[in-house]
Amino acid sequence: MAGYICIGALAAFGGLCALWALFGWLLSAGRGGVLVYSGMSEAGAMAFARRFLWLRDWGVLQCGLVVVDSGLSEAGRKQLQWRGIELCSPADLSARLGIGAETN
Repeated sequence: MAGYICIGALAAFGGLCALWALFGWLLSAGRGGVLVYSGMSEAGAMAFARRFLWLRDWGVLQCGLVVVDSGLSEAGRKQLQWRGIELCSPADLSARLGIGAETN
């Protein structure tokens, strides 16, 4: 009897997860946006890029990634650009995001 209760609970949880995933895929929010990473270390940027690419490959994220180039090595720059990640200098970040373009 306890086995049937456990199987039923697991089936209900699986159904809930399937509905949650379906609802998330049907939403159009988050598409076409951009994610900005402005960390200071190269190791942090590479780790964040790996996680971002993993989530993008799974279809969880559907936006671009902009890494603020604050002291990346040439090899790090090439590796990020090869993976399709945009690099931006700290001075060009506001222009890239359109911040400060408002006029009165």
